[in-house]
Amino acid sequence: MHINSKSISKNFDSVESLLQSLTNFSFSVIGLSETWLHVNSPDMYNIPDYDMLHADRKEGRGGGVALYVKTNIDYRLRKDIHVEGVEDIFIEVKNDNGKNILVGILYRPPSNNTTNFLEHFDEMLEKVSRENKHIYLLGDYNIDLTQSVNFGFTSASACANSTTHQNVSHNSDNMEINSTSNDNINCVGKKFLNILCSYALFPCIDKPTRITSSSSTLIDNILTNTFDKVNHSGILYYDVSDHLPIFIISSQFKSNNIKQKAVKYRKESTENVAALNDDLLKEQWLDVYEENDVNIAYEKFITKLKRYYDKNIPLVQIKPCRNIARNPWITRGILNSIKTRNHLYKSYICKPSTQNHNRYKQYRNKLTKTIRTSKTMYYSQELQKAEGDINSTWKVINRLINKVNPQHNVSTIKSNDQEIKDPSDIANAFNSFFTSIGPELASKTRCDNLHFSKFLSPPVSKTIFFNKTNQSEIASIAKAFKSKTSTGYDGLSMKLLKQIIFSIVSPLEYIFNMSLLKGMCPNLLKIAKVIPIYKKDDKSQITNYRPISLLPSISKFLEKIVYKR
Repeated sequence: MHINSKSISKNFDSVESLLQSLTNFSFSVIGLSETWLHVNSPDMYNIPDYDMLHADRKEGRGGGVALYVKTNIDYRLRKDIHVEGVEDIFIEVKNDNGKNILVGILYRPPSNNTTNFLEHFDEMLEKVSRENKHIYLLGDYNIDLTQSVNFGFTSASACANSTTHQNVSHNSDNMEINSTSNDNINCVGKKFLNILCSYALFPCIDKPTRITSSSSTLIDNILTNTFDKVNHSGILYYDVSDHLPIFIISSQFKSNNIKQKAVKYRKESTENVAALNDDLLKEQWLDVYEENDVNIAYEKFITKLKRYYDKNIPLVQIKPCRNIARNPWITRGILNSIKTRNHLYKSYICKPSTQNHNRYKQYRNKLTKTIRTSKTMYYSQELQKAEGDINSTWKVINRLINKVNPQHNVSTIKSNDQEIKDPSDIANAFNSFFTSIGPELASKTRCDNLHFSKFLSPPVSKTIFFNKTNQSEIASIAKAFKSKTSTGYDGLSMKLLKQIIFSIVSPLEYIFNMSLLKGMCPNLLKIAKVIPIYKKDDKSQITNYRPISLLPSISKFLEKIVYKR
């Protein structure tokens, strides 16, 4: 889908409302033109389950484009493709069942010389055509094709699904369009279409996308060289800006064509945890108590615990969410009002008149005020609930500013100018990169060969002594921990351990006391799960990631016991 947002900071709520109103449907790629973002714009325009890429205007006000790509789509940024004088972003989507897919979002400012644009646009298409890929170009080209709608083909029928509450149109019978004869076809529009046809590209939209009381123009479009695979295309009557949103639905973006990673999770329901506790209480742990080696004792303990865990709480696959969750401040009453506003907007667009415009404008302004009030009340109540709890307060703030948790899936990475796709090789490349950072920094640091006695204080004459722990202490430590769902390599979260602590506290007491007595930490508690966190820019560049390490949650118990001593 393509939307001319005319300032994303001003109309982001409208974009979200549009996406949320598409019941049981979500677009794979959403392109925004005229974002009006700049280098100092806050990072608060994220959409859940989408990666956001944006190219901002370097100087002056306005312009800019953004591309939202579903996180389960395997893609890479194509910085090598660019149209001179235009703000654009290009990505290449991996398609295991055929040719890869090239998707781009472009915005040509009206001030940009059309002759130069057509020349550079032709050069870009010549370059990408050699790659023999499927192409989808979304954007606002500011070249009116209204007078050139008779392309020699008709775009696919519009999707009219009443459950989406969207008004989709391919019927211009009621629109006041200024038509002209074929002899007077706009010269620029004709040249633009000739360039498209020479590369087998076709516009999917053939009706005006920007309609006012005095004019109607077709300046937004989605261009593709796979027109036979477009099932539906059309225009949405939704007032994000003075441009109508446009869309296509292509069979190429179905889940069986685009490889999506299966996401699995543990369903830790009350019943499943109760069943796990029952099995653990029946276990006597005799083989653990027989061991005098802390490493072997812990290995036997964790092996049994994970076996019972897999038995009672197996991995299940998450069903993909097909639509974006509705904002909690958007009540059913507001949803009904949005439908009414869209109906008034359609009446104004189809029959532009002062009366229809005033009716729509008055209703829109009242609804906008109501939505803002509802949003303010919602976050005021949430902040009051979180009063005194700084973590809960920050969670509310992060929701307010649309801060999205980073996605950790990495399918392709570049290291030393080589592209790596095998998961094991990717892990090894990250490992080599992260472990080399320390030595590289150390090599650049000046080091005077001073004797340790120059910077260490005198040795302590008395040795440290660890008294034993007991089941009561371990249980109280567990109670004090926060119920976090993050896990180490063993897959056990602190939330789960707190629920089963009384069923495993006896073997833990034995293992922890052996650890304190022998001064040894079990080796399996030293293994960390290292996750590369994407920072910014190209996702395929290994230098654009930072590592975080997650130790097993059980190691926190031993840490706390030693800390208290």
